[in-house]
Amino acid sequence: MLRDEELVKEVIAPLGNLLRKIPSWLIVLLTVGLFSISMFIIVPIPLLIMSINAWGLPSMLYLMSKNLILMIIAMTHRLSQWRL
Repeated sequence: MLRDEELVKEVIAPLGNLLRKIPSWLIVLLTVGLFSISMFIIVPIPLLIMSINAWGLPSMLYLMSKNLILMIIAMTHRLSQWRL
């Protein structure tokens, strides 16, 4: 187990120096790419197990709209303690 000071000197500082050398456009590209892969490939698999076909539409938008609809239904039927 490393102490806080040792952790900063041995792990965090070298990692920060390494990340500074990577161009910011590459970090943005990797972030958007990994997010897209997770939303279009990884998330639809459990939806297919639940018999929801989500391959043809962005699964993130599907989940957000489904949860929004369920939240509105719950609030209008007073199933939730929170009110607008």
